Amino acid sequence: MDGNKIRKLRKEKGLTLAQFAKETGFTPSYISQIERNLIDPSLSALEKICNVLNVSIHYLLENSEDRILITRKQERKQLTIKSNGAILDFILPIGNSNKLKPNFGIYETKIKSKRWNSEEFAIHVPEECIIVKKGVLLAVFNDKTELLEEGDSLYIASDLPHKFYNPTDEDLEIMSITSPPIF
Repeated sequence: MDGNKIRKLRKEKGLTLAQFAKETGFTPSYISQIERNLIDPSLSALEKICNVLNVSIHYLLENSEDRILITRKQERKQLTIKSNGAILDFILPIGNSNKLKPNFGIYETKIKSKRWNSEEFAIHVPEECIIVKKGVLLAVFNDKTELLEEGDSLYIASDLPHKFYNPTDEDLEIMSITSPPIF
């Protein structure tokens, strides 16, 4: 348990240490030790504290570190597709090494000039949203072709065959968001 959460909530309610101690039935010294993470309260003491702060015990026991996933730019995994030189830069971690498993995946792709992202149509279960960050994207489907420019976005339903082409002389940069994650 993080005593800092108790201190923060107490101060947000405008309670001094003495006022809070009086409302909970504990001494200011006991509350101070809890807030400074010197001691852990019993469950019955924690229940009294939660009642005064109007929060659940779960809120105070929950570890926010298990609910936050940070990927530093220099820690991103990259994958280069040999057939076309496309580079996939994974914004979120991939694989099974993390406790927290996001329900979606995000990656950036760079497609070189006059190249396809794939010779074959891609068909996958995840739904996908594509955002053109830089350049022009030609999105090809079974019976339809769409030209997207910088800032445009495209939603692709699950199992719809598609592939992308960069028709320009400049590199194309797109961001893909898939749910669930592909990788």
